[in-house]
Amino acid sequence: MTDIQITSIARDETAPGYPVYRITYPHPDTGEPHLHVVPLEAIATRAELLGITDHEEVLDLIIREAHAPDDEVTAVYTDAVTARTNASQAVARDAAPVARDLPESVALNHAVTALDAAPGRGQADRLRSAASRHLVDHGHGAWSAVRQALLEDQAAIDLWGARYVAEALEPVRRALAGTQRREAA
Repeated sequence: MTDIQITSIARDETAPGYPVYRITYPHPDTGEPHLHVVPLEAIATRAELLGITDHEEVLDLIIREAHAPDDEVTAVYTDAVTARTNASQAVARDAAPVARDLPESVALNHAVTALDAAPGRGQADRLRSAASRHLVDHGHGAWSAVRQALLEDQAAIDLWGARYVAEALEPVRRALAGTQRREAA
């Protein structure tokens, strides 16, 4: 098992309004210089999808998963996305009866709670196992700069996370809007 030692991190934008981290380190298998581009959106969406609140841990996993067997990492994300989609659809189906008895904001809070309990949220341990071939060295190199960048970008990462949650809630919002139109008629 080879540790990945971060040598630098820089914040950039690949397109206007789309921030990324450009992280460099020696490739753990070859030792050659390696550039890993990580969108802030990826940190936020993986945190939401996997139920990990520590963005430092999420970035650590993103770096490690790049060097893990593709089929194992793909299986984890496929299962997590499928579970979240199924939970969103189930909540949308159940939204109409809830909406008749509760204000829309309360119904949406119920939906968020249901999405947070989706089975995909338990996939983090599977991903940690799949990505265990290499570890990121947090004690040496530029990890302190990584930690600082994550702190500075906390609001931006939270915004991407909120967008991801809003996207998952869209079927619920449509179901609630349909219920309100039927009741108004």
